[in-house]
Parts: sequence; structure tokens; C-alpha cells
Amino acid sequence: MALIPLPSEIIYSNGAFVLTDSTAIKCDEKLSSAAKIFSKLFNLKFGEQKVTNIVEYILDKNLAEEEYILSIKPDNIKITASEVKGAVWAMQTLRQLCEKDVKEDKILIPSVEIRDKPRFNWRGVTFDVSRHFFDANEIKRFLELMSLLKLNVLHLHLCDDQGFRVEIEKYPILNKIASFRDGTLRHDGKKYIDENRYGGYYTKKEIREMVDYAAELGIQIVPEVDLPGHTSAIVAAMPEISCRKEKIPVRKEFGISTDILCAGNPDTYTVIKNILDEITELFPSEYIHLGGDEAPKQNWKICEKCQAKIKEENLLDEEALQGYFFNYFAEYLAKKGKKVIGWNECLNDTLDKNIICQHWTPVTMGKNPITVKHINNGRKVIVSDFLKTYFDYPYAMTPIKKVFSFDPFTTLKGIESDKMQNVLGAECNIWTEWIPNREKLDFNVFPRILAFAENVWRNEKTSYADFVFRMKQFYPLLDALGVGYAKNKENPTPILKSIGIIRKQFTFDAFTELNEQKRTEKDI
Repeated sequence: MALIPLPSEIIYSNGAFVLTDSTAIKCDEKLSSAAKIFSKLFNLKFGEQKVTNIVEYILDKNLAEEEYILSIKPDNIKITASEVKGAVWAMQTLRQLCEKDVKEDKILIPSVEIRDKPRFNWRGVTFDVSRHFFDANEIKRFLELMSLLKLNVLHLHLCDDQGFRVEIEKYPILNKIASFRDGTLRHDGKKYIDENRYGGYYTKKEIREMVDYAAELGIQIVPEVDLPGHTSAIVAAMPEISCRKEKIPVRKEFGISTDILCAGNPDTYTVIKNILDEITELFPSEYIHLGGDEAPKQNWKICEKCQAKIKEENLLDEEALQGYFFNYFAEYLAKKGKKVIGWNECLNDTLDKNIICQHWTPVTMGKNPITVKHINNGRKVIVSDFLKTYFDYPYAMTPIKKVFSFDPFTTLKGIESDKMQNVLGAECNIWTEWIPNREKLDFNVFPRILAFAENVWRNEKTSYADFVFRMKQFYPLLDALGVGYAKNKENPTPILKSIGIIRKQFTFDAFTELNEQKRTEKDI
């Protein structure tokens, strides 16, 4: 069976359920949204009277929120869940089980009993739409693919130095200036800036539609507004809330900018609070990400207002000022019922204990022990292992086998046994500096995301050979869905070739692997 992620318990039996256009659906009202997705996929009707050849959705409050029981017999299918999420995941398992009988034009679903629930409650994807903008329809398509794999959090990185991607009515200048740039750095066989105007943003109507659609698919969307660094697009629109107060363009290049928000200016706090007011109104998720990473403080050191703020609040230095800045907005958002997430660079002993850490830094940066210390002291953490879950990097650097080997508790060693519940789960990451379109997105993300989805769902890992066997069987479903996945990447690239590909990625050609696949397919 080409099931990914593989369910916890499977009992096989003889026979098969035959799904036809006369199959009926019976459903408890509380699970109806999940049943409607299935009926739309297979053009089925709801019918209360049919007693055979029926798909039935049954409510059982004794099951956990995302737990489900899927029972398939020749004359009926029963999906049992306590919440819509569990029913959606059961539906996605059922969808993967479908086998097309071409001669009879029927869909045969093998008889099986499945009981399943996730390892982690947080199974997410960080999707950067700032460096390259993916419109609302592309996001909805990606949500559908996430739901297929039982991934339940889309973390939208909405603003960075290269663009601000959400409508803000209070400050239309943000969308007029910060949402567009006059060129983009390219690595597509040569390194250059194309000088083409580029950008876009989601209207509030589009955001609400995406949020509602995500909820139907069992997914919450968590917005990220990066503070105080990665904000030069905001500074370009509103230079008065920066330290230098100089007019700058929205960045065409990638990397880290020293133009960050002024933490000593009262106007900065007013502007950010007004932005967050509109963001929190749009996104009902109880979580909001405030970034907190890669914030160079050269300007703070020479800024009169920042230095005055350090003295006024009796802070030790600029790092402590960032902690104050982060805590200020965490407290503001807590009053709105929101929990704040920040990248692990913002961790320090003064950071509000309720702020959730998203750990990404590799062991070589020496940050792992700091994160483990905070976990053992009670802080909640989401793990995004730079070396194993960053899908913007080439397969030569992050092969499928390496993704399959990912585990939060090997990334962060030393977590006390009674503190392991402080690890909420994990996210894979899609940074889009070198991912400008769907073709590159699909190639970079699939099939690596299959390995990630398996790891965050299953408690017990299978062998890599078993996973590869199922993954290859899964490819026809990706083909049917029009996903342009990377092919023949099941085995890691030889080391010498890997070095060459990685060097190209970071110097002048981020498309070398994709182009190689295109050449191979053309030759065939």
C-alpha cells in the first residue's frame, strides 16, 4: 500500500469496497465538512436510506482530536473521529488507498482496518512568500497537498527585506512601496539583477478565503511578521521608524540587512501594534510568529533613541533591547489571546517564558545547548533542523534519505525525559530566494516533504527501504495531481558531484538539478 504517512495500526482482510457514482455518503453533522471534501473528489451524493455501498462518518468523542478509525469492508466504509481534523485525515488515507480498475471504470479500495493518530500535534511547513510571491490560488493548491500528507500548520512568512505581502488598511503606503521591488537577484546560470519590477500582496478578502479553506482541510495558517530584523521593506515605506531615517529601496538582493526597526522610537511601537491589530484580525490561529532572527544591531549602537531606551529600561545592552522589544509585543498579543513564536536567536533568560521557540540553527552555530536548556526549563519548542528540513537547498545538500533520518530529539540532544512534551513538533522550511515559481517549488519540495510528513506523524520509523518502496508507489498520485516532483533522488548524490552542485547553487545556478532532470527527460 502506498500510504504516506504510514498509519500506526493496520489490519488487512480479504475483499474490496467498490466505489462507484452510486455510492452514498452518510454523515454526522459535526463531521460534514470532511465528508463534503470526499464527496466532491469522487462526485458522490449524500443519502440516508442506502444501507449497502455506503461511506459513513461517525462521531466518537472518546477519540483524540486528530485520531481516527477507518474500517473498510466490501459493503461499507466507516470513518470514526471526534473532530473534523480526524475525519479529514481518515479521508486522506482513504483517498490514498483508492486503486483504479480501468476496465470496469471503478475504484477498488482494499478491505482494511486502520487506527491512527499523530506523533506530534505540530506538523508544519514554513512557506516564505516574501522573497518570491505565490498568489492565493497557489497557496490553496499547496494547502491541498499538505492536507494529503496530514500536515496541519502552514506558517506563512509574510514580510521580509524583499517584500511585504499582506494588505494593511491603516498604512496603504506599505502595499504601495513595501510590496514591490525594482529588481531581483538571479542565479539562473549566471548571477545578475534583472531590474524587473516584481511583487504583490494578499488582499484581506484573499487572506480570509485562504484561512477558511485551510480550516476545511484540517490546517491552521500561522502568520509571521518578522521583527525587528528582516524589516527593510517596511523601512523603505516608512523610514521614520528606522534608526537612520534615510529613504532606502526595497531590497533586490538576498541576505541580511542592517536596516532594521528602531527599538527606541515610540512611533515604531505604534506602527507595529497597528499592523499586528490587522494581522490578528485576519488570522484566527492562536499563534503568531514574530521572527526575531538575524537582526544586526550596528545602527542601534549609534542610535540616540535606542541608547536612551536601554538606559530608560535599565537594560544591559542591545541584545537585551531586542529581548525587551520582543517581550513588549508578546505581551501586547497575549492580551489578544495570541501565543508568540520566535526563532531561536531571540532566546535569552529575560525572554518571556510563554514565547515559543522555533529552533533552526545547526550544531556548528553552538545554539543547540541553549535551546535544550530552555526546553528543560519549561519553554515550548518547534524544531526546524537547518541540515535536514530546509527544502530550498539542493538534493545534493539535503537528500531524501537525510530528511528521512530527521528527528527532533536527535537534533536537540539532552532533553530530559519528563520535558519531551515541551517539543510541540516540527516544521520543514521553504525559503524562496531561488524558488520563483511552481515548477521550482514542486521540484524542491517533492518528494522530500513525504519523508518529513512520515517522521512527524509516525511514532515508530520504518526502514528507509520500506519508505522508498511506498514513495515510488506514491508517485502516480503526484503525477495525477500535476506535481512536478524531483525524480530518481532516492539515493544521495555522490560526494564529489554534490560539492559541485552546492557550489553552483550558492554562486550562480540554483537550477542545476532541475535543468539536469529536464535534459534527461528530453533525451528519453
